[in-house]
Amino acid sequence: MRCYFALLLALSLPQAGLAWQGGGNEPFWSVTLVAGQMRITRLGLPDVILAIVAEADDGKGLRITAADPAQARDAVLTRHPALCRDSMSGMPHPETVTLALGKDWFTGCGGAPADLLAATPWQITEVAGAPIVAGRSLDLRFDTQGRMAGHAGCNSWFTEYGLSGEGLSIGPIGATRMACPPPILDQEARLFAMLARVTRFDLTDAGDLVLHAGDTPVLLAQPVL
Repeated sequence: MRCYFALLLALSLPQAGLAWQGGGNEPFWSVTLVAGQMRITRLGLPDVILAIVAEADDGKGLRITAADPAQARDAVLTRHPALCRDSMSGMPHPETVTLALGKDWFTGCGGAPADLLAATPWQITEVAGAPIVAGRSLDLRFDTQGRMAGHAGCNSWFTEYGLSGEGLSIGPIGATRMACPPPILDQEARLFAMLARVTRFDLTDAGDLVLHAGDTPVLLAQPVL
């Protein structure tokens, strides 16, 4: 558990030159941080663009203050490294965020879901509800550019994945063609079949990765930290 929350904290730290985004629903809002500016978007209203004037890291998260002196308006964004699920889609994000804009208050999620997938290699422990064949290691790895690869117990494999506002999709799988005993190849075939069915992902409280086909969990994996 400690390793997991240390991972989320690392994901919350800003990366120079890269945009960070967060947002929420009811009402819809979003915020983007890039190049020293905070851009706030709200449904049916003009965007608000403020200059970032202060950042404070208290070891638990970031508090970012932005201001527009010409309009005597400021905003305070707080980013906590705590897993957050979008209230409409259920998509996991690495941060829970709050935004105060004048007297208005917003809550939502922040950071890129792909960062959660790519933060660590994953050791597969169950496929379609069945434990892994003893003595065989199955793993998978994501990167943040949509590539995915792993080892299926016999053959190495690779593919591409995509994230949308609704979920996770995994493309056709390419693999090596080594021969192995039938139980190993049967497990490999099940793994590839389950990957093809994936529609979304989630993380457990312990930090394990769960890939779902609809509401059915089809693959469980532990982080390799």
